[in-house]
Amino acid sequence: MTEAVIRKKPGMASVKDMPILQDGPPPGGFAPVRYARRIPNNGPSAMAIFLAAFGAFSYGMYQVGQGNKIRSIYPLKKFDGSGKGKMVEIQWFADSIII
Repeated sequence: MTEAVIRKKPGMASVKDMPILQDGPPPGGFAPVRYARRIPNNGPSAMAIFLAAFGAFSYGMYQVGQGNKIRSIYPLKKFDGSGKGKMVEIQWFADSIII
């Protein structure tokens, strides 16, 4: 359908000739929107989460340090790749670290 039929004003030459029809709120206004911050109080506190994360990080760093100690003691064996187990050279882990 055309706007002329909908607005019941035939013979309009332009959109500017159309009467203004604007939507608005219903009489009395809209109902209020119900919202609230319903955040539960149960669960671990911020300090407990921080301490758990710090503990996990500390334990991981301890394990890295223990691995570094072991790696510096045992030699790194290089084989020739033939599958027969012929060793080409023995190089210590501490010597193979490039900084």
